[in-house]
Amino acid sequence: MCGPKPFIHWSKHTATVPKGFLRYQVLKMLAEKPLSGKEIMDKIQEQTEGQWTPSPGSIYPLLALLEDYGYIQQLPKDETGRKPYQITEEGRKFLQEQEKQREEYNKTSIGLFTPFLFNHICPQIENQQVIKIKENMRRIFHGMFTLRKHLTQKTTEEKIEKISGIIQTIAETLEKEIKKLEEETSQS
Repeated sequence: MCGPKPFIHWSKHTATVPKGFLRYQVLKMLAEKPLSGKEIMDKIQEQTEGQWTPSPGSIYPLLALLEDYGYIQQLPKDETGRKPYQITEEGRKFLQEQEKQREEYNKTSIGLFTPFLFNHICPQIENQQVIKIKENMRRIFHGMFTLRKHLTQKTTEEKIEKISGIIQTIAETLEKEIKKLEEETSQS
């Protein structure tokens, strides 16, 4: 049977936050403006729509490490009593290198990840049957990653509306097909 149970089991034994994600996000935020550790945690919680808040036990040791490497520096306490950090020139150079690596990784990893994920969830489906599905899944993943990059840059309300409509149509179509499959499964 093809279903979510193997994936759930697999995901429980895999880190939910990719390695290097937090370091990259912290440097990216500090490149925009100085922030305290608490502000960084709050901003990540906001960006993930409440799905994840890094703990102080992950943020503060990371800030200390980034400071040791010379990528950030702590500023004096401000009037509110917070101790903000700011990125250094060395940190900006490192962030640029990370962004280049991330771009290269996104070009290649989506194609590798999608077939692995599909084979892991549905291993009994023969390869010939899923070649088109894998390719289309790769295209969708790549499109979503690329789309996210473009939406964080300057865009118009018209473009956002159009993209939202396309994604909504895809989601509704998939949901209808899943419902049909579930009905067929429950009848047999």
